[in-house]
Amino acid sequence: MGLFSARRTDYEIRSQDGAQSMPPATQPTVPASATPLASRQELPIPADLIAKHDESLVKYPRVHLSKGEYVVMEVRRHPIGLLSICFSIGLLVVATLALIPLYAALRSGIASTLSIPISQLPSDASIVLPLLALAALFVLGGFVAVYVYNGNMFYLTNESIIQYIQSSIFSTNEQQINLVNVDDVSYRQQGILQQVLNYGTVRVSTEGDERNPYVFAFVAKPQLVTRAINDAMEEATGFAVRYRQHGARAESEKVDSTLPPPEQF
Repeated sequence: MGLFSARRTDYEIRSQDGAQSMPPATQPTVPASATPLASRQELPIPADLIAKHDESLVKYPRVHLSKGEYVVMEVRRHPIGLLSICFSIGLLVVATLALIPLYAALRSGIASTLSIPISQLPSDASIVLPLLALAALFVLGGFVAVYVYNGNMFYLTNESIIQYIQSSIFSTNEQQINLVNVDDVSYRQQGILQQVLNYGTVRVSTEGDERNPYVFAFVAKPQLVTRAINDAMEEATGFAVRYRQHGARAESEKVDSTLPPPEQF
């Protein structure tokens, strides 16, 4: 016998005392049909969804798509926003280059106005290089502004809205909105210019956060984009409802584990 003897169970004590022995209770077995839905086999993905998913991965490599998810629409900003950038940069470059002949013509007048010898002022040739460098800097800033402008876009998939926010050349943020959580989608066009060129602002609000909607400005063809989002939202919401109802019915009726493919819902 060891230092510590094993403790006898109540069943052994009752057996030795002559009491009626009762076998230990056995654990009830759970039927296979009562297993939770989470442990069941995943829904099979139809072949057409797989084909669309693979095509979207090739066409939009930067977009992270889940299994069976594909891109319905790529929404970029309207080119009208580039006109203001090009106009501003062009105006700055022209004004900078115009200073070269203007300074040459007014150099003597500037010297007399300041009552200093003209030789103390920079020569005409000495200001050419700095002004050209300044103009090149404005052009470079214009390219950066165009890159940032075009970097702001969003993708509509059959499951979500994926927005890319480009705030600077080195800063990019990604936001994803599940279509099931979308509460309202609307667009707004103000002024003659937006009506004629067909661009505007699209607003997407989610459940519980209607006061802080997602805003997409300078959207081309906002009516078409809004309609596409509504159609995708209704399809995604309807599928989710049908899936939950089928799952609840399968659990209550204790039917088998594998649910039919989505096209049979």
